[in-house]
Amino acid sequence: MERRALIVDDEPVICRLLSRILARKCWKSVEAHNGREALAAFAAGRFKLVICDVSLGSGVDGVDLAKMLLELEPGLKIAMLTGSIANAQRARAACLGPVMLKPFDSAEIARLLDAASLGQAQARAGI
Repeated sequence: MERRALIVDDEPVICRLLSRILARKCWKSVEAHNGREALAAFAAGRFKLVICDVSLGSGVDGVDLAKMLLELEPGLKIAMLTGSIANAQRARAACLGPVMLKPFDSAEIARLLDAASLGQAQARAGI
């Protein structure tokens, strides 16, 4: 599977920043700014990784969105972003995957991508 990530954040500047970081690591990305856009993008393409903000403004929040995506694709890798300690605790409690606090650094994202790539290689090898 091609290394594709869905980036979901209601802040366009965060989406653009993450897209640039992913591109440097040879990942293709699709941006969504709310739950509705994310579900539409997810239905239209296959993704190895979803990076999702916990708080998406109005509508579905990131934790609920991540749970929906996992129901659609159980092996999906998900990482959550948040600028709030309380939201970080909530996301961790949901056991969705790594939780990164904003502001994050590119090295943190690179480690996440490396781990997702390793998981993909292990799956192909049957490990």
